Amino acid sequence: MFYAGQRVVAVDGFTSIATATERRKLSGFIRTQRQMANLWLRQLCALAKVSNPYLSQVERGLHDPSVRVPKSTGEALNVMSAGA
Repeated sequence: MFYAGQRVVAVDGFTSIATATERRKLSGFIRTQRQMANLWLRQLCALAKVSNPYLSQVERGLHDPSVRVPKSTGEALNVMSAGA
């Protein structure tokens, strides 16, 4: 569902609006952190317990990740979340 250039995303029963800009920022952050950790995408997928195709799409900004993906990749990369 789209509203004025924004995509409405339902996560765990809650609705949020993910813009293309937010998706690009998150995808770029995940990719940069992975590269700084000198990990291949497959290595991060194994550590974060996320499928390779799914995380690849998230990194390229093609898919809005579920709440679990940023959390699990952050933990695998030893990156603190804002809520921690």
